[in-house]
Amino acid sequence: MLYFYFLLTFICSCITYLNTTPYINKESILTDVIELLESGKNKEALSILNKAIEKQQHYEFFFLRGIVNKNLNKLDEALSDFNAVIKMNKNFIEAYKQKSEIYLKKNRLYEALTSINEALKVFPDNETLYLIKADLYLRAGMIQDSINMYKILLEKKPKNSDYIGMLGLLYTMIGEYENAINMYNEAIKLAPNNLQHYYNRGTTYNRLGKFTEAIPDLNKMIEKNKDFIDAYLERGYALLGLNKFEDAINDFKYVLSNAPEKIEAMYFLGIAYEKAGFINEAKKTFIDFINTKKSQHFLDYERDAKNKLEKLKQN
Repeated sequence: MLYFYFLLTFICSCITYLNTTPYINKESILTDVIELLESGKNKEALSILNKAIEKQQHYEFFFLRGIVNKNLNKLDEALSDFNAVIKMNKNFIEAYKQKSEIYLKKNRLYEALTSINEALKVFPDNETLYLIKADLYLRAGMIQDSINMYKILLEKKPKNSDYIGMLGLLYTMIGEYENAINMYNEAIKLAPNNLQHYYNRGTTYNRLGKFTEAIPDLNKMIEKNKDFIDAYLERGYALLGLNKFEDAINDFKYVLSNAPEKIEAMYFLGIAYEKAGFINEAKKTFIDFINTKKSQHFLDYERDAKNKLEKLKQN
């Protein structure tokens, strides 16, 4: 008899729980919220999610609320939501990525890296996480660490031309130009139609002073993509280095006519005019360059332009 009494009590408590716990259609709510997000109606989505979470604390609700808070620039609230997601479901990889993005927005690179490292403990073979980590290292100026990430990725995918090409770019950044050239050579073998590899190799040849080798790579980019202005600029540098001054002048003028914001082309145009013996044009170009508003990055160029202009006036 006592057994039946406890059984009856248990059944009654279950009925009471079911009656007091409101039923919500999770899939319907998720669909509605996603539609609102796609329409940019973040506040409306937030209202629905807040009500849903009051009734059922499901990790997908918290994740979407984190996205909404992030869209509304409520970054601390978003972080709290994504932390809640990870606590409920540590295998939800997108929450780690979102945390990392928020920390990056807040210029907290260490915490961004920590978030990705936490994810890698759960997903040690996830390619995207290594890519994010490599990018974070790059943003932090930790180029060698970024290189190491791409080396890990290449151990997993040794024939990935994009990873090899990115290694070349990173080697270029730290001045290891020969290593960079080797990477670009390998990337081009694997992906001969990828013009970016040719352009990157051409710019690296320029850094090495191998202007003859640079020209064909830059020409290839220009032939296939005539709107790629940077290739004309780099070819101008190479032509200037080969003493082909009039050809260099044409490239620098083309750059300035199509992308006047690239004021470095004006500086080198002045040099090309000077070396070609067009002194009046050189003077005018240096004056224009000096009078053009520019960032701190070009102040050394400006000082040099002033010195060259003074020497030209004295002759």
